[in-house]
Amino acid sequence: MITVGEFAEGFDDPQEFGAFIGRYQVLQLSRAIAWRTAMLQTSLQQRLGENDAWSAATALAYDATLVARDVAFSRVPRLRYLQF
Repeated sequence: MITVGEFAEGFDDPQEFGAFIGRYQVLQLSRAIAWRTAMLQTSLQQRLGENDAWSAATALAYDATLVARDVAFSRVPRLRYLQF
């Protein structure tokens, strides 16, 4: 869900945005992911940005591979991360 908001920043037209985002499965956030986000941030020597922490914790919770440009994700233990 966090990434949906980040993608939305690149669109001026909500219908174009809806057509774009409709092609993807949007994963839901939960209290368990909120807890995982907090624990992740406190375990890292250097915190992630807030949105990045939520994204990493969500990928971990769903056992998903995170695809992104930010090399900071490589600091997250057990995160499957594909940098492009």
